[in-house]
Formats: sequence, C-alpha cells, structure tokens
Amino acid sequence: MKNDGTTDLRVRRTRKLLWDALMALLGESGRTFESLTVAEICERAMVHRTTFYKHFEDKYHLLCAGFEELNKELAAMDFEERMRRPMQLLEQFGHQRQFRTIMKSEQESTSIKSLMQRIGSGFLKNDLLALEQKDGPFPVPAEIIAEFYAGAINGVAAWWVQHGGHIPAETMDRYIGELLNPAIFNRQAP
Repeated sequence: MKNDGTTDLRVRRTRKLLWDALMALLGESGRTFESLTVAEICERAMVHRTTFYKHFEDKYHLLCAGFEELNKELAAMDFEERMRRPMQLLEQFGHQRQFRTIMKSEQESTSIKSLMQRIGSGFLKNDLLALEQKDGPFPVPAEIIAEFYAGAINGVAAWWVQHGGHIPAETMDRYIGELLNPAIFNRQAP
C-alpha cells in the first residue's frame, strides 16, 4: 500500500463522516445514544458497516474517539487558560453545536455521562501531574482534584445547556471561578 498520505486522508474523512452522523442523530428530538444503532450511524454517514468496523469496535468506541479528538484540540491550548475559561473555550472551540448535542445527550445517557467524566478527569489529571513534576505537589492529590473539577465542569455545562445557554459563557466562567477554591492551585509544598 502506498504511503503518500491519501490513505490517511481517507481514514480521517471516514471518521469525520461517522462522527458527524452520530452528532446529527443525537441532535434529533427524542434520540438518545443508547437508542442509536451502528446501522443508523452508517446509513446517515453513507458508510458501509464493514468500513465502520474497520475503524471502530462499536458506537462507544466511535464516541470515545470523537471525545479524544476534541481533547486534542483542547490540549493544544494553555492549561491556565483552560482552567480559568472552560465555558468560553468550549464556545470558541468551533464545536459549539457538537458540545451542546453531547451535553443534551449526557442528560439522557449514563454511558455518555460516565465517559465524559472519565475522559475529562483523565485529561485533567495528566495536566496536573505534569504541573506537580514542575512546581511541586498540590495540597490535595491530583487525582481527586481532577475528578472534582471534571465533575463540576460537566455538571455546570449540562445545566447551562439544559437551561438554553442564555447566560453568557464569560459569566458562567466567573461563577465557576467563584465556586472553586483558588488556593488549591497554590503549588507550594506544605
């Protein structure tokens, strides 16, 4: 097989079609992640089921891969910026519609809620452990900070979407900042 980049482009295109199909189906009224089938996703994406299974084990694997792509974009951003402005970054992300679709679906799906918590806390834990290596330990274990912060952001984001997102993202970030203990990020050794 030639390795001139065309294969990579086809793979990326197929994955994007499948992700977009998943988001479109989740955006339909009354649809939940659990109710979707691989056949429906493939039909919407106009991708054969055998092609789907060349890329993903099941719809959960597709969902994980989509979240990982979104996290790669977030990882490219400054850590402190992500911590101070999570809602604004999600809006600026360029995936606002996807974000809202996922958050709406999260309210109806324990699978999505659990996955978002696991991916979000794992992503944040890696950041925090890197900061500990550089600046010393946090007063609370990084794993606990990651679980707490990821749960808080997921919960507030779900509430925000459920209530129509009428509060500006900047205001939501200010509210989140008021609720969190800024001293937790004081990385001075005890």
